[in-house]
Amino acid sequence: MLTANWMKAQKPRPAPDAPPHVDLKTVTDQLNAMAAPSPALAYLKAQLPPQIFDRWGQPLPLSIDKQERLDRLVAILRHPLERGRQLLVSGQLDTIEADALRQGWPQVYEHLKEQAIQEMAEAGPPLPTWSEGVLGILFGRDAALVYVDGTADAEKPTSSKFNGKAPLPTPADASSEPDLRPRRS
Repeated sequence: MLTANWMKAQKPRPAPDAPPHVDLKTVTDQLNAMAAPSPALAYLKAQLPPQIFDRWGQPLPLSIDKQERLDRLVAILRHPLERGRQLLVSGQLDTIEADALRQGWPQVYEHLKEQAIQEMAEAGPPLPTWSEGVLGILFGRDAALVYVDGTADAEKPTSSKFNGKAPLPTPADASSEPDLRPRRS
């Protein structure tokens, strides 16, 4: 397991190798031949771009961005844990891969998420901008909010005497407007 130092580094680690080229027709044919695909393959099937044919019925190549997206999808769905972790620590995780992990491999996504939360707590704030950005992509929201949510559980009182009301007055308690003051029961 890698240490939490990757989050504190000023520069991300080297990116993993570029994913290999994937032929859309081959992938489509293989997915259509399957009776009941796994969640990862069902997600891939739903995300495939439409195949376009020329006037002679030959498949046209995908645009560069669609081909890159397809290559990245297949690469992350083929090796979700290894590639997901490499993309995370290198700062190269994109919403394409994060969504594919969430939808296609939810167990792997939860594992990566819990591992990142633990490492984030060990590293402590502040984090460099690049690592906060990639963590935000993984979590689907600002990494600082996840950090606060994770540490808020430890700060909650465990005593059964806590009634859920703040011990000090809130700004609404001190309001001069009677309608804004909370009603005491």
